[in-house]
Amino acid sequence: MKLEFPREEIPPHLIEPHYKMVMDMHMHYDKMHARQEFTYIKYAGFFILAFFGFMMMEGKGLIGNYLIAVTCTGFGVLFASVMATLFISSEIDWKRSIYEQEGRALEERYPSIINFNYFKMIRKLNTARYRATLLARLTPFTFVGGMTIWSAVMLALKTSSNLAIIVGVGSSIVLVATMIFLARKIKTEC
Repeated sequence: MKLEFPREEIPPHLIEPHYKMVMDMHMHYDKMHARQEFTYIKYAGFFILAFFGFMMMEGKGLIGNYLIAVTCTGFGVLFASVMATLFISSEIDWKRSIYEQEGRALEERYPSIINFNYFKMIRKLNTARYRATLLARLTPFTFVGGMTIWSAVMLALKTSSNLAIIVGVGSSIVLVATMIFLARKIKTEC
């Protein structure tokens, strides 16, 4: 997405304060981005705690079959991760990219006044930032998805092996398709 900024001349005495404000807003959204990335690790941590909690409850006779609870919890955590990626993280990434584009435009338009190239340095790191974002979002998602598929397959295996194969293959296809969709969405936002 290409954004067009107004092309009026900014008075020279306002260029530096405006550039500082754009830089501060970009740093603010960068911090929000880092906090949101940590949220995905929290989701995976919640899933691990629930997994072990359900296992212990089954051993004490509180739950008949912990695989049902793990499967339901896993689907809930996966759904929360997808919704957070689509609505919260994408909004943060979009606003961060707006300020990045505006900052680069200011640096290119007023090189004599702005002698600091913060946004040009950020642009050089875009590939590394995209990979780090993919790793931070999709690694916990893959872990939770894999464990959820495993518990669903173990649960289906108690009924029949054909059902277990269908559940395993179908769930794996859906997981991989969702990961590809999220990776493309992240790429357009970063």
